[in-house]
Amino acid sequence: MHKNYDVIVAGTGPAGLAIASALGREGLNIVCVDPKANQPWENNTCAWADEIRPLGLDKYCDKIWPQIEIIFGENSSKVLAGAYAHFDNDKLRNALLKDIKEIVVQETVTVAHDGKGSIVTLKNGDKLKSIMVVDATGHAHRLMEKPEKEADSFQNVLGILARVGKHPYSLEHMILMDFRSGFLGKKNHPPTFLYAMPFAPDLAFFEETSLADNPGVPFDLLKERLYQRLEHMKIKILKVEKNEEGALAMNPVVPDLKQRVIGYGLAGGFVHAATGWSVARSLAQSGPAARSIAEGIRAGLLPDAIAEQTYKILWPRELLRMRIIHKRGARCGTPIFPGIPPS
Repeated sequence: MHKNYDVIVAGTGPAGLAIASALGREGLNIVCVDPKANQPWENNTCAWADEIRPLGLDKYCDKIWPQIEIIFGENSSKVLAGAYAHFDNDKLRNALLKDIKEIVVQETVTVAHDGKGSIVTLKNGDKLKSIMVVDATGHAHRLMEKPEKEADSFQNVLGILARVGKHPYSLEHMILMDFRSGFLGKKNHPPTFLYAMPFAPDLAFFEETSLADNPGVPFDLLKERLYQRLEHMKIKILKVEKNEEGALAMNPVVPDLKQRVIGYGLAGGFVHAATGWSVARSLAQSGPAARSIAEGIRAGLLPDAIAEQTYKILWPRELLRMRIIHKRGARCGTPIFPGIPPS
């Protein structure tokens, strides 16, 4: 027997919970499915403060740096306009969970469609039926149609949240990029930089980052460089509070906008092709996307029509054009304006 829902959301990361929470506020009967649903979010969740303040989400941040700095060399740096926000993962997660009534701790395996809805099969053999399905499972995009071309450029990062004797950074500055590499001598290829968030005079997050490379820079090399850099800067590590490691696909393709499953967050190609950010967009578009889905269901539209109108909100023509420009800037070889639907 199938259990029936309005919407099944696969994935309970920031993107999955954001769209599920918005769907719940629309009064829809939803369920989230994720084998790791009970696990806390481990990685840092950040955004430009100006992107989340209009959403009222800055109250879930534990630190907002009023200035963002890029360091080019020993005597060369630039302070950018705007502030940088770091979410308290537990606060944000708990806030989003308030509007979600049901979570299934299982892995999604397959999805099958008919004219009126979809059936999602779980790893344990259970089947869930819904009108609509949202895939927010990250780059795995477990339920979406697989793109012909996967991302081929990766932002690999390795960082530590560390107690230190002291660090040289102002507590008012988030260090977006510290490009200084003299400590490497001639062994400075491939290029990497330091991303640093000072939380207190004796506590900071330090991350060695490769903006984009193919293949991604090995984590062993990133770790070696990070500790070399900190030693060169005479930063003494007293205790590592947390380790972070990640590989982010930097040029994911825009999903097939005619498919039934709605891709959201990383699964939906939300990653900014030039910076790697996606969280703010996932949070900001959850309300409009959820309203589109809810209005379509209430109007009795067929699932394909609901998906089509929702994709038009998530991927308007101007955003499709911007994505192509970003990817051209990253030298991904994308043809001019392929696949953009007519107005």
